[in-house]
Amino acid sequence: MKRFTVTAFCAVLAIATALAACAGCGGGPSTIKIGVIAEMTGPLSSVGLSCKQGADLAAKEINEAGGIDVGGRKMNVELVVRDCADKPERSAALVDELGEIDGLVAIIGPNATANAMPAADRAEARKIVLVTPWSTSPKTTLTSAGKPKRYVYRTCVTAGYEGDQLAKFARATLGAPGSAVIYDETAEVLRIQADEYVKGFKAAGGTVSAFEPFKPADKDFSAQLGRIKAAAPEVLFVCSYGENAPAILQQARAAGITAQFVGCDGWSSPEVIGRTGAAIEGSYVFNMYSPQMKDRRTRSFVKSFESRNNAVPDDVAALSYDSLNLLKLGIEKAGKADRASVAQGMLKVRELEGATGSMRFTADSRDPVRGAVILKAQGGGFDLFKQL
Repeated sequence: MKRFTVTAFCAVLAIATALAACAGCGGGPSTIKIGVIAEMTGPLSSVGLSCKQGADLAAKEINEAGGIDVGGRKMNVELVVRDCADKPERSAALVDELGEIDGLVAIIGPNATANAMPAADRAEARKIVLVTPWSTSPKTTLTSAGKPKRYVYRTCVTAGYEGDQLAKFARATLGAPGSAVIYDETAEVLRIQADEYVKGFKAAGGTVSAFEPFKPADKDFSAQLGRIKAAAPEVLFVCSYGENAPAILQQARAAGITAQFVGCDGWSSPEVIGRTGAAIEGSYVFNMYSPQMKDRRTRSFVKSFESRNNAVPDDVAALSYDSLNLLKLGIEKAGKADRASVAQGMLKVRELEGATGSMRFTADSRDPVRGAVILKAQGGGFDLFKQL
């Protein structure tokens, strides 16, 4: 009897050891590692936090639903988060760091174009898929020859699209015959937006009477605003990031400029309203998403995000959430969890129904064909005014 017990114990031990060695079955790890490069510290720390929170929520929901289906095998998502501190050189270096991690198949971020572009170039060189949620520069997803990069995608719109859509809104919806522009000349995406706005506004039959550059370090905008006031435009396009927009709007109203303000997504954050006060009331700004959108997926995302983070999700959070779900589709299309296969799988993704709306990808582009929204500043917040 004693001898039988020892034999049975050895058999059970052998089976348990075999099962442990075959954990997950099918071979390999039971998780898929995805990197997140975000501006967690530095001037854009709020952007980095939103990016992380959006990606975290998407990973949580994917894992609670059973994981990603990889060739019939369910695998959970493990996020590997790194802080680029809003530094371009560090952003590129982090792609190299993440690229050395076994089992890491793709990267989300960075967000700001200054960080995303060097990171995208490094990801392309290392042949690892990177999806930027918020970088709108056309160059982020293009090679130096102007061809689509093989491994770099975005879930946001491009700067050119944004400028053109704002011009059409100002002409068609606001009915403005004349416009002026004040823009940050140091930021490539803002220069592109400003140029495309002028082109689109003129193409729609309007006139642009002033085109005034400024630098982010500027505090006094009286010279530019003086020329704009003399031009007497019906609309003023303030093409700026959130750091400068409050001062520009306040000084414009103090100078007696009565033009309707329209703005880019760079200052569509609620915190800008708090720093600007009454001068921002009634302004219209572009964005790719509003928590007030009625789509079922948007409502579900907003509810889950608010429950998890006790805050209303902004556009970066929503776009980061969509970025991870885009990668999920690519991995499922691949049927394998290695970098080369995931890159092939991403090329097969044609459509995503996300928190920020529907987006389609064509075979010859890594940029989505998607919609956007116009928000209106009123009552201390940005309300959804129009879906484009």
